[in-house]
Amino acid sequence: MEILINVVISVVILAWLLINQLRVKPLTTSHKLWIILAAIGVARAYGFLADHPLTVSDVLLTLVSIAIGAGIALYRAHTVRLWSDNGTAMRQGSWLTGVLWIVGIAQHLLVDLFVAEGLGVATLTFYLALMLAVQRFAINNRAVKMGLIKPGEVITSRSSRPARAR
Repeated sequence: MEILINVVISVVILAWLLINQLRVKPLTTSHKLWIILAAIGVARAYGFLADHPLTVSDVLLTLVSIAIGAGIALYRAHTVRLWSDNGTAMRQGSWLTGVLWIVGIAQHLLVDLFVAEGLGVATLTFYLALMLAVQRFAINNRAVKMGLIKPGEVITSRSSRPARAR
């Protein structure tokens, strides 16, 4: 039952992520979303880990999956279009952005073939949070280099700050 709950939570988060990745939206630099997802992910993983002891190879293969996912997230960040619209930094993912999210998730779930059964699903929400953070940092770095935002600037979804023209 716990695995089913993790799957449902992960599918809902994935659907929400994909929809938001592909929509035209103002660029934000807030860390709130991925931190909240990470906290949920840690809670979900803890529930699994409390009942399933891990081996060293379980941990190592999960870390390899996270490293591969981070590489995919860095590449995925370059598939997101960035521009200025009336002084506001904007972003929109492409179809490739969505495909790379699915590829990253699939490779993480493949961990279940080689580690404690259910570990990939149990850690999926945490994985999604980490990959979102890596992608967001890379996108924000691109936006700084393009002159759309200032280094270290915090832009939340509620703030509307003009971007500088390129």
